[in-house]
Amino acid sequence: MKSGVSQSKDTRLIVFKIVAQFIILGCTWLLGLYQTNLFFHILFIILNSQQGTFLYIVHCLFNKEVREEYIKWLNCYYTKNRAKRSVVSLMDT
Repeated sequence: MKSGVSQSKDTRLIVFKIVAQFIILGCTWLLGLYQTNLFFHILFIILNSQQGTFLYIVHCLFNKEVREEYIKWLNCYYTKNRAKRSVVSLMDT
């Protein structure tokens, strides 16, 4: 069973994700309803086309476990590329 602090933290995170998702998916359509000039047309198109990106940021990059896996993967990728460059530079000399 989770402690009170951990459960409170989980609840805050869930509420944050709900509010963020509401803003990302719902509020951009307010721009769609009130398109009075070209600026709002373009803003509506840009924000709606990036909804998937915003949801990815909120649900993946704000998740600590996912961030740790990305860091682990990027470090592994960087280390492999660094080793390949070292081998290539040794072969050139």
